[in-house]
Amino acid sequence: MMLPMGIYGEYDGRFRDRPSSLALVSVSLFSTLACALISSAIVSFLRVMITRTVRHELPLALYFPFAADPFSGLYPLRSDQSIRAAAPAIAIPLALALVLLFFYPTTQKLAGRLNLHTFVTCLVVFGTLAPVLDPALFRDFRFAARLEREPALAMAAAAAVLLAFVLGLIERRTFRILGNVYDTSSPGKRLYLWLLRVPPPFLALAASAQLSGWTAGAIASLVVVVATFFETISHLPKVHHESFSDVRMREAAATWPFIAALLIGASVWAFGSEPLRLTQRAVRVEGTSLSFVPLDALQASQKETIEPKIEMNWHKERK
Repeated sequence: MMLPMGIYGEYDGRFRDRPSSLALVSVSLFSTLACALISSAIVSFLRVMITRTVRHELPLALYFPFAADPFSGLYPLRSDQSIRAAAPAIAIPLALALVLLFFYPTTQKLAGRLNLHTFVTCLVVFGTLAPVLDPALFRDFRFAARLEREPALAMAAAAAVLLAFVLGLIERRTFRILGNVYDTSSPGKRLYLWLLRVPPPFLALAASAQLSGWTAGAIASLVVVVATFFETISHLPKVHHESFSDVRMREAAATWPFIAALLIGASVWAFGSEPLRLTQRAVRVEGTSLSFVPLDALQASQKETIEPKIEMNWHKERK
């Protein structure tokens, strides 16, 4: 009779308790969509507050759309102000992501550990990488640094490659977790798990971002797919043999679709959606009162405060 126990007391990987493929797809897909919205909202609020330290006269406006540019020109700045305000807003999400990745004490629930890595990935993608790829910010950077196009492009590309490396590092640590419940000993087996987890949500986010006119967000989402793919096939993860609870993730798989639907539905209702042809609007905060304002009208009013008005007065001499 063949026993699941090996000669040296190690369990055969075929007998491990693990999530079903459907559970892994559900948790990965819907937690990524929800974390993308949450991280985008965090960096949007951060960007707004930092920008208002440069332009005190602007009213507080909040804009937390799903898979769309969370900045959208709401707080226009002169080129000499833009980088000064954007630099900390780009660096803080990256620093927060690294702190959470290496130092945050997490639960031993499998879904909780995977969700933390998902949130960290979304912080890097939508908080740091997407702004680095933003053409308007790139033009402001060239002006502030007084660089020609080629050196500026080289610096932006180097930053993007560095962030892609960080995304690969996050994926490496994710596979250390997955290796406790799945066999990750070959590139093919790891690639199967990667196909269940990464391409569905991030390709959906890339398509939605592109339909919303947020090309930087779409490219950043595709960078995740490429960076994690190469990490998956090129690196054999070290398994630390941790003990996890709730390994089948049935409850998480059933709960995350509702959480994602609630958050995305609230965002679409409050802030609109260009792909769905719903009027885009922002929330204007005045004291303790909130009001919805059409996004294009708010953008126009904000822009008027920074662009000089040219008035032409004809002077007619009196005879």
